[in-house]
Amino acid sequence: MYAVKNVKIFHGHDGGCWECTLYCNGKRIAICTEDGWGGDLQFHWLNHPKWDNEDRQALDAFVLTLPKWELYDGEMANMTAEIYVGDLVNAFLATKDVKKILKKFAITDAGQIYTWDRKPDDQQMRLFVASKYPNAVILNDVPIEKAVELCTKA
Repeated sequence: MYAVKNVKIFHGHDGGCWECTLYCNGKRIAICTEDGWGGDLQFHWLNHPKWDNEDRQALDAFVLTLPKWELYDGEMANMTAEIYVGDLVNAFLATKDVKKILKKFAITDAGQIYTWDRKPDDQQMRLFVASKYPNAVILNDVPIEKAVELCTKA
């Protein structure tokens, strides 16, 4: 339903910052900016400049349907639009990093990621990995979603 594209990373006052375009069902609805000045995520709504608009209301309603998350003291909190969009950006960046890794022959084994400057279909490389890393998962052979999951656990 919601997705981010055009994620740009930059340095700001308090460290790493980002900006992205937020989409809902393929329609561009907002530019979101984390500017690193300690405030909330900024939503710049494209079709409705007012803060309280249909796209904002729909996003707020959607995030309330998501599971609650645990605070540091065990208390449960509702998901917020700011946290949700931040999670979308983190997932986008993780996928981008894994796609870069998958340009080489890549495996994960015992919580480690190994890459070689070889093509993913290199049969000699596959024989080497099978003998040296018998429990390894060849990341090039799994769907991108699974590869991202395996890489983020490593």
